[in-house]
Amino acid sequence: MFLYLQEMFIPHFTTQDVETIKTKLFQFKLKNINHPTIMLVERFLEFVSLNLKLNLDSDKAYLLMGNLFNISQTYYILESQFPDFEVLTSSLYSNISVHDLVEKEVTAFFDGTLKSRDLSVFVPTKAVLNRRFTNFVTPLYMEKDNESKIKVGLAIERNISLIQRVQAFLQSLNFVEMENFDGSRADEYDMVITSTTRLKKDYPDANIFFWGLDSGEQELLKLYHKLQNMKFA
Repeated sequence: MFLYLQEMFIPHFTTQDVETIKTKLFQFKLKNINHPTIMLVERFLEFVSLNLKLNLDSDKAYLLMGNLFNISQTYYILESQFPDFEVLTSSLYSNISVHDLVEKEVTAFFDGTLKSRDLSVFVPTKAVLNRRFTNFVTPLYMEKDNESKIKVGLAIERNISLIQRVQAFLQSLNFVEMENFDGSRADEYDMVITSTTRLKKDYPDANIFFWGLDSGEQELLKLYHKLQNMKFA
């Protein structure tokens, strides 16, 4: 029994297991028509596809489904919360706004879906399912969003004290693509960071972020939040 629960409890499927997942899920569905675990996972995949625009290819969809099935089936059997490895460490995404966005959507899913009598068995474990489903979907959502980066144009005076810090900061963000501002392609930039107010007059439609000689930590924080909101909001 312990080995069975250990196998079911710890999501372990990788990309090499896709065919195994397909076979196991097919066999399980044949033997268990309208099983709550299958219903929960399939509804969840439909929900994230619609609400998070998470359009996974077939293999990734089966991989996610297999791992979420393992999690859900364990709680279906236990009908109560149970210690898991994820509660022993903090979430890798706890300080990233995209995690909060995903968590909000997943919470809405469970709030609505578990009102169904067919899925009421999962109500006692709602909180932990919410956490674990969120942690599985967040990296997939981040991967999707990182496919298209925010394009930033730098129009800063060639003053090392002005440009060095903001360049280093932008280079550290994996969702930002940076280059020197080219006025002939002004409409291609999602944001233009400049040290002169003249640019706004020359390009009134540009999304301007002003970076001045006295700009410091607070301005970096504001810039970070603005870029995050552009990317993940």
